[in-house]
This record gives sequence, structure tokens and C-alpha cells, in this order.
Amino acid sequence: GTPTTLLLDIDDDASLEHYNGMLKAIQKFMDIREKTRWKSKSDNTHIVLELGKELDVTARIDLQMVLGSDRKRGFFELCHVIEGANPIALFKPKEEKKGF
Repeated sequence: GTPTTLLLDIDDDASLEHYNGMLKAIQKFMDIREKTRWKSKSDNTHIVLELGKELDVTARIDLQMVLGSDRKRGFFELCHVIEGANPIALFKPKEEKKGF
């Protein structure tokens, strides 16, 4: 991710519902908007959010977890930060080619 991007990995319907409510609440305090979303290979929902200002990697990981992103993944991302790496990434499946 970039300093103005959040990458969420939403695991289930309850987390998606939590995301929808929290996004509305957070939007009252900061400039944040959904840019895109897609289904992962494991049928999770991946969401990219755009921020109106830059945040450091720890703040972005915290916001991702507050918004309902996979908490175990967030914990491991924080561990990577402690070790000096920038761990935030999502993978988007290749689109299937249609036609001949």
C-alpha cells in the first residue's frame, strides 16, 4: 500500500457489516472513501480505500483493523513493521480472458 491507501481483507459477512458501519463513522472525522473492491480466491472481500492525507504504516494497519480487516493478518503486519518492513499488500486474481 501507499501512505494514502488502506487495503482491507474482509473475511465474513459480520466483518463486512462492521466495515459498512465503521466507514460511515470514520468519514465524519476524516477524508476516506472506497476506491474499489473484489472477491479474493478464498471468497473474502478485498477493499481498497483512499485517504485524503498520508498516514504512517502503523496508523494505516490500525485503521484497517478498526474497519474490520482480518485481525490476525493485521497482527502479523504489525510484527513486520516492528522488524522494519512495510507489509501491507493484497493480491487481486487475474481476470479470466473471455472469447477464443
